[in-house]
Order: sequence, then structure tokens, then C-alpha cells
Amino acid sequence: MCYMMGCTTGKEISSEVIKCMNDKLEVDFTNLVAICTDGAPAMCGKNVGAVTLLEEFIGRQITKHHCIIHQQVLCSKVLKFEHVMSVVVSIVNLIRSRGLKHRPFQAFLEGEDTECSDLIYHTEVRWLSRGRVLQRFVALKEEIAKFLENGLIKFPELENESWNQDLFFFCDITAHLNDLNVQLQGKNQLIFQMCAAVKAFKMKLKLFRSQLSKGEMCHFPTCAQRIPQQKHAELEEKYAKHINLLIEEFDRRLTLSKDDDIQLKLIEDPFSVDPEEVTQDLQLEVIELQCSAVYRNTHRESSLWDFYKSLDDEKYKNLIEVALKTFSIFG
Repeated sequence: MCYMMGCTTGKEISSEVIKCMNDKLEVDFTNLVAICTDGAPAMCGKNVGAVTLLEEFIGRQITKHHCIIHQQVLCSKVLKFEHVMSVVVSIVNLIRSRGLKHRPFQAFLEGEDTECSDLIYHTEVRWLSRGRVLQRFVALKEEIAKFLENGLIKFPELENESWNQDLFFFCDITAHLNDLNVQLQGKNQLIFQMCAAVKAFKMKLKLFRSQLSKGEMCHFPTCAQRIPQQKHAELEEKYAKHINLLIEEFDRRLTLSKDDDIQLKLIEDPFSVDPEEVTQDLQLEVIELQCSAVYRNTHRESSLWDFYKSLDDEKYKNLIEVALKTFSIFG
């Protein structure tokens, strides 16, 4: 990690990376496979972006992509529920930021014998924050409304049926987005595992859209529990458009090219790919591998790391090289 003071143009970022790699870390650029960026113009600009300048410096092209977790968060921003979040944040701030309100509220919750002892602050820069705030707010919604009854500041939205429906739906869909976000984090995450998690989520969204069209809320537990059954059919048109927006945004941002999809599938499961679909330098090695019962059993019974370590270095040298490159890509 390097601190950068002042300007952060593509030229300055690339110079800092080169300086850090060469002088501080003493790492050779020979093994550089891919660069993951935040999608900013200074990073991935076509002519003077940091990645382009790094490619010019090392004299070859490298794989470059926009951080998968960041893109997933950007996709979630197409859900326009500011009318819900603004009220939730206002109420949380009103209660939590003032000691004269916060202490009585905690005492009130103790008297009500609730499972939750307090509200949670919303932090915009923390990607999982919104979902946790909404879940806690919904869990304490009745107690909050009761506590604010005699206050000077009124929140009529708490009694508004349409606003409450939006709150419950937004809470549920944000929980699904949070689940995906958690799947994309953590150690030893390989790029194709992250892509598979995104692909699964896109299929879930299509399932949600189909079920909403039938008035089914089985995967929206807050809605199912708090919105009367007879109202479920009315919500189809209201929320199907939000699911559609998510599907379109995920397709736009997080869809692999055919070549990338084949390469990731090849490394994840080399026994299921068509040898004609892979590059020519890998075709014969893939055929040899697919005809080996020993390696097929090893692939089934061990981790991918151990499987590729077990391959003959000479016989499968091209496949091993592609696997090493794929393993070293940060999502």
C-alpha cells in the first residue's frame, strides 16, 4: 500500500506502482497476469490510464477488469428507494445521535423485551451497512413508532401502507444483495468461483421475477410475514420492474465474453469442456487429461490446488500455466 499526496492521474499512479514494485517490494513484473481496478478513468483510460501505461512499461498486454465486488455494489444502486432510506436514516439519527433520545430509547426497548437492544447507524462507505440497518429497523419498527408517538418530529411514513411495503421489499432484496456480497469476499476466492456466484444470483433474480408475477413471496420473508396474503398479487407490477432493473444492470456489467467463460470453465472443470473450444496449444493436453481415469478421480476427490499440483509438469505444462494465471487473478 502506498500513500499518494496531491494529484492521482494515470501517469502518477503507474509511476508509483512501478516504483513500489521495483524499489520497495523488489517484485519482477514478469509474472504480472492481471490488474483489477475500480473502473475510474485514471485507472483504465484508453490512452493515459494507469493500466495502459503499465502495459507500455512492461511491453505486453495483461488481463484487466473492474473489481467484481465493486461492480456488484454499483448494480445495487439502480434500486431507487431513497424515499425509504432517507426516512430510516433520519429516524436512526434522531434517536441515536442525541443522548436525551438514545438513552430513553434503550430503556424503552428493555421494557418492551425485544430481541434487539438498539438501532444501527448507516455508513454509506460500508457495503453491507444498508442491509443491516434495514433489518434492524424492520425488527424494531413497532417499538420505534410507539417511542416516537409523543415526539415533536412526526414521521407519517411509518403509518403509510405503500411506504411500509417498499420498506419490507427493500429490506428483503438488500438482504439477497448482501448475501452475494459476502460470497464474493474472503480468502482463497478464485475468479471463477466469484463469477459462478454472480451467475447464480442472476438466475435467482429471474426466479424472483417469475414468482412475483404469480404473487408468490416465499423468497421475500419480510414481505411474506408483514404484508397480508391478499395484497401479494397487487405487488407484482410494483416490484417486478425493480427486479428487471437489477437483471439488466447485472447483465450489462457482469457478463463474461465467450472466450473468458470457456477459459474459466476449462480450469474449474477441464473434464467437461469440448477440446475444440479451447486454444490450439491446450487441445491435445485436454484430450490426454480427459482420457485419464486417475486424474479424473483426483479432480473429483481433491481441491483444485492439489489437482493441478498433481499434474505432470512436462505433459501438461500449457494447462498448468493457464491454471496458475487464472488462480492468480484477483476478483
